[in-house]
Amino acid sequence: MVYRPSKHGANDDEDMVIIAIGDLRPRVAYQTAFEIAHSLRLSCKAAARYDRVPANFWLDVGIEDLEDCPRPHRGFRRSKQVPNVDYWQVSHLHAEVQLIFDNRGEIMGYEDGIKLHQRIRRAGRRAKAWAGESGKGRRMLSMMTDAEENYKLGLG
Repeated sequence: MVYRPSKHGANDDEDMVIIAIGDLRPRVAYQTAFEIAHSLRLSCKAAARYDRVPANFWLDVGIEDLEDCPRPHRGFRRSKQVPNVDYWQVSHLHAEVQLIFDNRGEIMGYEDGIKLHQRIRRAGRRAKAWAGESGKGRRMLSMMTDAEENYKLGLG
């Protein structure tokens, strides 16, 4: 397989997050952006297992400054923008991660995926502040593995 360099990034636009992967520019609400970022991090950690990389590798990758975020707006507000995608999916196959929007996607390595996760998360925090949202809601995703799979990968 031949990798070609592609640009990954994310930026906020009022209460929306615009994700840039290759020539795709999906626009999603900041709540969805947080879900995508979390799923992307989970898939990257799963993909890293195939290279026998510890699960906390993502802490050592050069991260975006998450504190580069304005204070939440005093009032609650929403823009007139709407998402331009209906469906998204994040998956991994061995040491690669795939991010799909409406049946179009991009395959990337897990380190690039972690960098994109961090950019999406930062843009989501900025869009959330624009909307005047100050809640600290929490969600959790987990990856279940078993001893047999760990043994096959040489991790056990």
